[in-house]
Amino acid sequence: CALPILASYGALMARLAVEYLDALRANRLAQRILAWEAAEDAPLPQRFAAARAKAVAGWIARERGNLMPREGIDTTAANAVLIAGVQQLVLAGAASGRFTSVRLSSDRDWARVRAAVQALALAAYR
Repeated sequence: CALPILASYGALMARLAVEYLDALRANRLAQRILAWEAAEDAPLPQRFAAARAKAVAGWIARERGNLMPREGIDTTAANAVLIAGVQQLVLAGAASGRFTSVRLSSDRDWARVRAAVQALALAAYR
């Protein structure tokens, strides 16, 4: 299946961030590992985090192809913020069904989050 041609780096990152959100929501084991990594600074969770970081960076590089962000954008920091936000929302949704005043229990709630993640990614790379 051919991937759609993306017009911008921001559109790519919006798509990948939402795909990552959906993949994490569907994988309870990955959620538990993320929570463990956040809660404990020990060798094994550090190895999990390093392996995931490497896999995510490789995934972004493969998907990116020739797309490049405009100059002056710290893509490492911007991507880290997007990924951290996605991870936190998924963990909060699994644990309590909400994050602050945002409900995270219904398909409609998650559609709202997907739209916000897409908007943030597009804005970050405008």
